[in-house]
Amino acid sequence: MSIKEPKNNLDLVNILRQQGASKYCSFLIYPNLYENNPNSNKKENVSLPVNYTYSNDFYDQINTKNGLMFVGLNAAQRDSNITHQLDLEFQNMHDNSPRNNDYKTARMVRDAEQSDKIKGSFVCDFMFNVAQTTLLNMDRIVNLLDNSLPTFSPKNNEFDFSSIPNIDFTKYNRYMKKVDDLKQELKDVESINDDLKKYNTKDAKNIQNKLVKVNNRYNYEIGYAQGEFTIEKSKVSHELYEHILYHDIPAFVYLVRLIKPKKIICFGGNTFNLVKLVKDKCQLKCDVSKITHFANRSDGSEMISDINKELNKSNNK
Repeated sequence: MSIKEPKNNLDLVNILRQQGASKYCSFLIYPNLYENNPNSNKKENVSLPVNYTYSNDFYDQINTKNGLMFVGLNAAQRDSNITHQLDLEFQNMHDNSPRNNDYKTARMVRDAEQSDKIKGSFVCDFMFNVAQTTLLNMDRIVNLLDNSLPTFSPKNNEFDFSSIPNIDFTKYNRYMKKVDDLKQELKDVESINDDLKKYNTKDAKNIQNKLVKVNNRYNYEIGYAQGEFTIEKSKVSHELYEHILYHDIPAFVYLVRLIKPKKIICFGGNTFNLVKLVKDKCQLKCDVSKITHFANRSDGSEMISDINKELNKSNNK
C-alpha cells in the first residue's frame, strides 16, 4: 500500500500511530519547560505527559511546514526502572532518565536565534528499536553499506514499525564491563606496587614479588576477556549491519517521504554519515547537514551555535 498523504497534523499523528512509528519518533515540543526560569541551564524532565500527546495543543504545535527534520543515531540504554518510557508514544528526544541529555535539545529549541522555526519539528533516530549507549564504531559498517549498496529507490510503500526486531546487547555489555573492571583492578594492583617501591624493606619486597604473579594473572584474564569481547563485538557488528540494511533504511526512507523535509539536520557525525549515505543511495531530494551531538560533554552551547549557523545558511540560499 502506497504512503498515505497526511491532511493535517492530527492525521499525521494518527498515521504514525497506525504504522507503529510513534514509539520511535516525536516532535521538538517541550510544553512549559523552563517556564519559571527561562535562563536556567539545569537538567530538567523533558518527557511529554501521556495525555498531552492526545491534546489539541500538541497537534497545533507540530510544524512540518518548516522543511526541517532532526535525526539522532539510536536510543540510549535505559535503567530497568524507567525502561517503560521507551514503550510510550512520542518520547523520542524527551528522555526523563537521570542520565539523559535531551534537555540540551530542549534548550536548543528555546535559545536558537530562529527558535520559532525549530519548534515542533519532526525528530527521530536513524536506527529503530536499537537501545544502546556505547555503540560500535560505525565507520566500518558505513563503508560496508557504501560498497555493497547500489543506487536504488525503495518502494513507495507504508512501513510497519512493529515488525522491527531489537538487537540484544546483553553479552556485549557484560564482556565490555568485564574487560573494563579487570583493567581497573590491574591499575589498582600497579598503584599498590608503585607505593611499595618507596619502602626498602624485606616485607615490602616480598609483597612486590607476590604482586608480580597477581599482575601476570590479571593480564592473562584481561586477554581472555578481550577475546570473548572481540567475538561478541563481531557478532553485534554483523547484526547491526543487517538491521540497518533490512529494517532501518526502509523505515527511515518511509519517514522522510512522509514528512518531506527540505533539510535533514543530524545530531553528530555517525548519524550524518548514515543519513548522507541513504540520501545518496536512495536519491532522496533533501539536503543533509550535521550539528554537535547533544550527548557530548559540552553544556549544549555548541549545538545552539551549530543550529544557528545551519539555519542562517539556509536563509542565505
